[in-house]
Amino acid sequence: MRGFILLSLWLTLTGTFVMGKSVKNKGRKNALRELSRRKRGWAYPDLFVTEVDDQYFFVKKEVGKVESDSKKVQSYTLVPAVPEDEGIFSIKKEGNYGVIYVNKFVDREVKELYQVYIRALDASGTDCEERVDVKIRILDINDNSPEFDESTLVASVQEDDKGTKPFHSIIATDADGPENGYNLVYFSKIPGSEVPPGDRFTVMGNGKIIATGDLDAENTPQVTFQVEARDRGNFTKPGFMFKSVSAHVTVKIMDANDHAPVFIDAPYAITVGELTSVGSIVYTIEATDDDKGMNSQVTFEIISGNSQDRFRIESIPNESGKSLGKVYINSPLDFETQPHTYDFKILGYNKDATNADDPRFQSKADLRITVDDENEPPVFQNLPYAGTITEGLTITYNLGRVQATDEDFGGQSVTYSIENEEKWFSIDSSGNIKSVQTIDREHESVHDGIYILQIKATDGSEDSFAEFVVTVLDKNDNAPQPDGGGWDVSICSTFEDDDKNALVLTTISAKDIDGPTNGAPFKFGFLPNSDFRIESQGNTSALVYPAKKNYEVGVTYEEVVRIEDSPLAEAVQTGTSTLTIRVCSCSDDGLPVCGAAAITQTGISWPLIIGLIVFIAILMGEFETIFSSSKVLKSTETSETKFYCRQTQILV
Repeated sequence: MRGFILLSLWLTLTGTFVMGKSVKNKGRKNALRELSRRKRGWAYPDLFVTEVDDQYFFVKKEVGKVESDSKKVQSYTLVPAVPEDEGIFSIKKEGNYGVIYVNKFVDREVKELYQVYIRALDASGTDCEERVDVKIRILDINDNSPEFDESTLVASVQEDDKGTKPFHSIIATDADGPENGYNLVYFSKIPGSEVPPGDRFTVMGNGKIIATGDLDAENTPQVTFQVEARDRGNFTKPGFMFKSVSAHVTVKIMDANDHAPVFIDAPYAITVGELTSVGSIVYTIEATDDDKGMNSQVTFEIISGNSQDRFRIESIPNESGKSLGKVYINSPLDFETQPHTYDFKILGYNKDATNADDPRFQSKADLRITVDDENEPPVFQNLPYAGTITEGLTITYNLGRVQATDEDFGGQSVTYSIENEEKWFSIDSSGNIKSVQTIDREHESVHDGIYILQIKATDGSEDSFAEFVVTVLDKNDNAPQPDGGGWDVSICSTFEDDDKNALVLTTISAKDIDGPTNGAPFKFGFLPNSDFRIESQGNTSALVYPAKKNYEVGVTYEEVVRIEDSPLAEAVQTGTSTLTIRVCSCSDDGLPVCGAAAITQTGISWPLIIGLIVFIAILMGEFETIFSSSKVLKSTETSETKFYCRQTQILV
């Protein structure tokens, strides 16, 4: 920088500064040339000030000096590069120099580098030279002790640790700089500090801990000791100054699985009845373990003797007492067909331990379960049972045989009975079933030709039941019969020619309670000389048509309908039924008006209507014929009546 000669000063440990030579004034031109050469070959050196370890002992002191070539300089000013550094450094003109001072306590661990701007001013406050930028570095002293990371002062180790490698690291840091090893931390265990007394652990210089003694979680679950951390490394030179700090380290001794479970009251022997239900607990095994925590939790397993999985064991581990193994029945027992004795080998081990598979820390116990015989119901053999019989048989018929056995207590006798309400069959002491009455396939207890016999077998105290399925073969022993509506109909009295062949007066249907091979299709027919015509439709219905154009009003026809079934191999059954057809007058809408409805429409009383009928009959000369063939008029209509009529006039 033109005009300034920065005196190169550096801070020694004793606080003495050494200043470089200034450039002599050899004329303005030569001086500028000399400064220019310096600026290209040598940057302005940094200034240094050493921190102090206690701000209460701080005193203001000189840091360095600057000098300007200008003869006009009346004062120097110093401005920090950042406002928050205001007041830490100052400059004062002393002779031709600007002397820089440190006014306040500085701490390298807070801030290591400061930058200030220095100006040389004339009497009017104008810059005599360009501004000089100066860096002031804070030199470190060993004023900080190491600080422990407290989270690393608690460690844990398995009691079976062999000390082959470190199990934990203590961490401490030092805020000082690396100069002279100020922040190099060295660790050591304080001798004789272990509680309980012993020498179980060694602390390495890098803070790593190794187990070097015997550990026992059951008797000594926790050990504490003191550790020292000092800076400047492991230097032991006499008079060498360092700072140190100590702390307590807690090591928790974690239980290792070094004890095998102990079965209580082993070996075990129990007796179980064969009728004990599946899912029942038949025994509870108990075991303890001298380990701690999860290593004391015992898990049980059946390792032999349970090839059929008839039993199972459920573990209930417990780390604060007895662990339980509950033995359950897993599938039904049977004294008669299965072994009477089961010998199991039970394994007890610590499932969650790191060495769970180590046989040294496992235990075994014997469990014998004896199955006792109990009275059970008889057992039906050769299921299922079925037989066939034809309905209507009047002779004794051997349907079949059932068999039940009871092997309890060396074998018990079995008796049989039939539990159905119908007394169609009997059963003897050997289980033979025969018919004793005729059976009707159409009975309400027979469903689609199947009848179920309920057979009971008993040993005197225990009962069992079985079904005997009886197929009842059908006989064509039932004639068809009317089914549904259409069998009572009202019609108009007059029809056109076309109506006789096209107009359906009613549709009638029939059914047959026999089986499908002895039923439909049905054949329908009227007696000879009927006034109506009938034609079969489909398998179970028929259509009724008029056979003439005119019918007398007030006449009721009772037509006999013959219905034949169509058996495949049996004789035909024919049923008869009556079709009622009422002839009525027609309304203007073409609907039949019968009985009271006709009277209501005309407003004529019964005596008057009878008189009119008699009068008309006499006039026609057919009174006697009408009187003999007429039926009593019915005054009500039924809900099943169908109306057919093409006439629109009312006949009275």
